[in-house]
Amino acid sequence: MLRKGIATILCLLFVVAAFANSKEQVNLKGYLVDMMCANSYADDPEALTKAKEHTKECSLMAHCIRAGYAVMTEDGKIYKLDKAGNKKVAEILDKTKDEQGLLVSVEGRVKGNMLYVKSIAEVVAEDTKVK
Repeated sequence: MLRKGIATILCLLFVVAAFANSKEQVNLKGYLVDMMCANSYADDPEALTKAKEHTKECSLMAHCIRAGYAVMTEDGKIYKLDKAGNKKVAEILDKTKDEQGLLVSVEGRVKGNMLYVKSIAEVVAEDTKVK
């Protein structure tokens, strides 16, 4: 009887620990920036303004591509994209006509400041209109 009780408690602790380490599902919008620039924005009070003005040209520089990408939300949070997200961003940058302030919508999971991307898409002007 004592063994069953201990086993049950251990199983419950394992389940609780698994949930505590799970990633939070999110849907968010933010401005795409390369990690080189995102790191330079860390404590800058003008970070959001700079993200809105960040250029496609900068994002396509070789050292910026190697650094990877991040999304900065309106509240100033910076989420680093995972490898799959970076690959999808390369496709978006290749197709976009926007030269700066690339707004994206991202669905994925967050763990810490890392965003594990399920899907990411450019938000075009008509997508921002209130219906």
